[in-house]
Amino acid sequence: MKRQTGFTIIELMMVFVILGILGATSVGFLAKYRQRTVGSEAVVMLKQLLEGEIIYFLAHNEFFPRFGEADLWIWNNGTDSSVADKKRALDALKVVIPIGHKLDFHVWRDPDPSNPTGSPVTVEITSAGNFDLFPGAHRIKGTVDKDGRITGPTAF
Repeated sequence: MKRQTGFTIIELMMVFVILGILGATSVGFLAKYRQRTVGSEAVVMLKQLLEGEIIYFLAHNEFFPRFGEADLWIWNNGTDSSVADKKRALDALKVVIPIGHKLDFHVWRDPDPSNPTGSPVTVEITSAGNFDLFPGAHRIKGTVDKDGRITGPTAF
């Protein structure tokens, strides 16, 4: 009688049980690493936008958007509604907004009619998805004033 080689059904079931346990425990780690990655990207983009504002101020003696212009809104919800604003950001601040990420951007001037060229600019980055960028916070914000002082990032 010839002995057959191979795995028994018990051995195969144990392999599937172990793979199931490993898969179930990795889901929590995946969410945490996603949050870290997108949060890090948000901080880098915030710093790039604020530094672009400083360079723009040095060249034009006022921040972008210019006083009286519309705020810069870039929504990344799967539509191309903010293509014009992405081009505005690239042309003015020399900052490329990446495609396919999960962040929304809002850049605005704090209105100060008595000092229109020196009023500070604020950049706020929000998660476009339904998740936090940092534990308990789905937005970060930073401000730069005419002296080049950057306040932030502040997570909230």
